[in-house]
Amino acid sequence: MENETDLKKLRVLIVEPEKPPYVAEIENNLRSLQEMVGGNIQYVGLDRDTFFYCNEEGKLLGLPGNRKLDNGDIVAGTFIICREDGTGEEASLSDEQIEKYMRRFREPELYTVQEVEDTSYVSVKSYNSSDDFFKAHFNDEDEDEDEMEL
Repeated sequence: MENETDLKKLRVLIVEPEKPPYVAEIENNLRSLQEMVGGNIQYVGLDRDTFFYCNEEGKLLGLPGNRKLDNGDIVAGTFIICREDGTGEEASLSDEQIEKYMRRFREPELYTVQEVEDTSYVSVKSYNSSDDFFKAHFNDEDEDEDEMEL
């Protein structure tokens, strides 16, 4: 039986600049997440039930470039990959999710300050619900998850 402390822990994947990702168990609270990324957290969706937190001011603070995303943006600083439990809460990653994102982010990437700054942009779109967001960004009918390009 899990005790109350165990219920507050998350098994996540931590991706630091210039290092391979690694699995860690962290406290599931705002302070721990902020400490891991070095400031205020920003939510970034990866797929239907996986997302990461990064430092929302990472580029403004000059944090080192870490990994490039599919949209061309470069994440500045450490980011923490979590699972969404279906109710909007963080949850531990499954073994399959860990394997998927260990492969996706396994190779450290190096970027100049200029390259990181050049990817700074904001795209604002309005959605009525998270389902509308995912329908707009993830077409489950045509996509074979094993062949999904990350």
